[in-house]
Amino acid sequence: AAGVLLIAEAGGKVTDFAGNPYQLGGPVILATNGLIHEEMRAMALEISFRPRDPFRP
Repeated sequence: AAGVLLIAEAGGKVTDFAGNPYQLGGPVILATNGLIHEEMRAMALEISFRPRDPFRP
């Protein structure tokens, strides 16, 4: 929770992958400088829902 406060005070943004405000103990967290948050969120969603290749580590 302290990290979330530090990021927010510095102008950053912290959400889950759906763009909802971070909830303590939530399963995912995305923290950015705020300027690139939506682009990073879109990339995170794309990667997290991509089927896994069983032959890649």
